[in-house]
Amino acid sequence: MNQLSNPWILSSQPNKNASLRLFCFPCAGGLPSRFNSWSKHLFPEIEVCSLQLPGRGKRIKEPCIQEWTVLIETITMALEDYLDRPFVFLGHSLGALISYEVTHRLRQNHSPMPQHLFICGCSGPNTSIPQPSIHHLPPQRFVKELSQRYQAIPEMIQEDAELLQLFLPSLRADFTLFETYSYTARTPLDCPITVFSGLEDLAITEPDLWNWQQETLKDLNLHFLEGDHFFLYAQSQLMSEKILEAVSDLLGSRNEGINLP
Repeated sequence: MNQLSNPWILSSQPNKNASLRLFCFPCAGGLPSRFNSWSKHLFPEIEVCSLQLPGRGKRIKEPCIQEWTVLIETITMALEDYLDRPFVFLGHSLGALISYEVTHRLRQNHSPMPQHLFICGCSGPNTSIPQPSIHHLPPQRFVKELSQRYQAIPEMIQEDAELLQLFLPSLRADFTLFETYSYTARTPLDCPITVFSGLEDLAITEPDLWNWQQETLKDLNLHFLEGDHFFLYAQSQLMSEKILEAVSDLLGSRNEGINLP
C-alpha cells in the first residue's frame, strides 16, 4: 500500500529523509492527533507517525474492530511500507498492548522489528484485567465506570450528549478489546522496554508495571511522571527527552554529545 493512501498511519510532518520513525499507538478511544505536537520536541530526523484505528477521526464511518487477531494482522500489514528504516513503538494504555502484540507478529513474520518499546500507562501484558468487566454495560453506567477507573472521559464530553454519542462506539469497542485480551507467554523480545506511568494513576500498581520485565531480554527502565492515566499529554516534552536519551544510538551523528531541545 502506498504510504500516501494508507489510512492507518498518519504523520503531521512527513519526512522522507527521516533516520528513525516513532510510531504512536493511542489509548482506547484515542485520536492520533494527540501526538501531532510531539515532533517539535524531537530531532528533525525523527518522523512521528500515529496509528489511526477505524471508527474515529477521519475514519469515523468505518466499523470498529473488536477482534484481536484481525486488528493485529491488519495493523502489521499496514506497517509494511514503513519499515524501511529503524523505528520504535510508543503505546498508551490499550495502545501499549497493541504495539506489543504487533511487535510479536512482526517477529513471527520475520519482518523488521522495533528497536525500542515505550510503554505508557499500561500494566504488563500478563497482569489480570480489572474486574468486573464494563464494556457490555449500558451507556450511562459504562461512562460512570470509565470515569471512576481511568478518568477517561472529560466532563465537557460527558455533558454533551451528541458528542458523547459520537465518542462512545469506538471507546466501547476498544474496551471490548482490552477486557477480552488473552496473554500468551512467548520468548522475550530482544529490544529494550521503557515504561512510563503517572504518579496519580489509580488503575495501575508499580508491581504491575514491573511485569514488563519478563517480556524483554534487556533491562527494563521505569519512569514515574506527574499526572494521572493521561499524564503523557501534559508531559510530552519530558517524555520526549527520555525517548531521545533512549534512541540516541540510533541517530547516527547525534550519538555523541546529545543536546536535548
